[in-house]
Amino acid sequence: MLAALRQGDQRSVMALWKEVAPLEKLRASHHSGNNVTVIKEAMNLLGLPGGYLREPVTELNEADREELVRILRTWNKI
Repeated sequence: MLAALRQGDQRSVMALWKEVAPLEKLRASHHSGNNVTVIKEAMNLLGLPGGYLREPVTELNEADREELVRILRTWNKI
């Protein structure tokens, strides 16, 4: 996205944003309460060391976790 922005390629920027927007919406849900949780869970699902959550942050609820899995599948990451 950064390369497309630097090149002024608005079409590519918008196409990439359209792909990323569902993840950003999920991160921002629950008054941004999912921000850290979504990233850590995504990293764990991708086999990266996302680590553990510390209070007051809690695990994703089942619906949000399913949405995260769906997003990663649409990106062909899992």
